Amino acid sequence: MKILRAISIVLGIFLVFMGFDCMFTPSLTFSTLAWIIGFSMLISAIGDLCTYSDKKMLGLANGWDLTGSILSLIFAIVLVFSNMMQNLVNTWVIYIVAIWLIVMGILRIISAIKLHSFRKELPDQLKGDRWLIALIAGIILIVAGVFGCIYPGAVASTIGILMSIFIIVSGLGMIANSLY
Repeated sequence: MKILRAISIVLGIFLVFMGFDCMFTPSLTFSTLAWIIGFSMLISAIGDLCTYSDKKMLGLANGWDLTGSILSLIFAIVLVFSNMMQNLVNTWVIYIVAIWLIVMGILRIISAIKLHSFRKELPDQLKGDRWLIALIAGIILIVAGVFGCIYPGAVASTIGILMSIFIIVSGLGMIANSLY
């Protein structure tokens, strides 16, 4: 089983390097978003499948771990080899993120208004400005969401940077899991 552990470590190191490469080219990373996600899922699923038997021997794995690895493998194959799925992911991600920011901003503003009305009932020594922070956060989220709808390239670059961070952390996690 040491070979499977070594494979998992090598794949984890590969994910870390791939994540740093993506960080230096965030717009290009976004343009290949679906492929990168699919390939990362594929590597992660293979690594998890390689370490499953070791984890099972130690009593650290269950059927849900195996099921998750197999489902990740299936979804990865679909994303890597289906141009239609890749185009669908790349086309809609920006607008889904922008709309999500707008909705979260509206919810923060509603929360701030409710917090402000509750604040009026408190004694002076307990009153704080948390409602104002929530209100400002809500406004910033709405502005960011509208900006994302108008300038989708900025959202694409931001998503590319966040993807690279996720890939690096996934690789480090795979390495850490392989060492136990």
